[in-house]
Amino acid sequence: MNFIAESKLKELLGDKLDFLFILNMDGNIMKVNSIVHSILEYTDEDLNDKHLLNVYGPKYKEKVGAIIPLAIKGDVPFCPYPLVTKSGDLIPVDTHFFIGWWQGQNVFVAVSTNLGTEFFSKEVFYSIFNGSDVMMSISTIDSNVFFNVNKSFIDTTGYTLEDISGTTIQELGIYNDYSQREILLKKVAINGRAEGEVKIMTKHGDLLTCLISLERVKIKKQYYLFAAVTNISQRKQMEDKLVNLNRQQKLLTDVVQLLNKPDNFDEIIDNVLDLIGIHTNVSRVYLFENSEDNKFISNTHEWCNEGI
Repeated sequence: MNFIAESKLKELLGDKLDFLFILNMDGNIMKVNSIVHSILEYTDEDLNDKHLLNVYGPKYKEKVGAIIPLAIKGDVPFCPYPLVTKSGDLIPVDTHFFIGWWQGQNVFVAVSTNLGTEFFSKEVFYSIFNGSDVMMSISTIDSNVFFNVNKSFIDTTGYTLEDISGTTIQELGIYNDYSQREILLKKVAINGRAEGEVKIMTKHGDLLTCLISLERVKIKKQYYLFAAVTNISQRKQMEDKLVNLNRQQKLLTDVVQLLNKPDNFDEIIDNVLDLIGIHTNVSRVYLFENSEDNKFISNTHEWCNEGI
């Protein structure tokens, strides 16, 4: 296990990104840095002489409780589980363990790198946000006002950032059926996230079939709605073509079976026209017979759709 000198620990106490926990060799908290107070919301009174497990949620206490003794012995170098704020919010972190020297004694040190998206550097966040082929947006939850969208959103929908910023989703009219969004928002209110299939209208009036994932995210104590939208229009078109081909195949099979029946031929032809008319959803289907000299034709059978 790597060693941290006291000078490095003093430097980490002023860190604005990573959480620092200085512990005794039993895993009890002796000192934390200021970000533990500001982000995790704990006071010194909440944590002093308390075990490190107090900054983990109930779901992870047993797993972390098994890791810490191994980490103190040097057998486990890191822990992947999220920290929990005093108000119960999870903060994704990558925690690494060290042995250190602090105020004349050996200490056990946990340094947790904050991986919450709001604390990524601007360069990292925008490379993820704008580099994705998936359409993404950030909006308010209650008023549905757009704050930001990524390049894929702009390229796919035709709306510019100027068109979108400060505009409500309802005003923009981007949902072909706004009730689809209202159903998803009800699920977000209950579960914090929702997924579904929606119809999105581009600026030029094209209708796109999309899969959408909505998630409530917390950025500096304020909740926002993050949306990831995948255009599946081409896939849906292919699925529709396959369905149509299957229907055509069934139609041909049904027609062949009818023509092979030893029933009245005129009745069979009427049934065949009926199948063709229903399959194609046209107004009429006719069958004409040529005269022997091929100068005239006669309408021998006719099918009419309902209401014709």
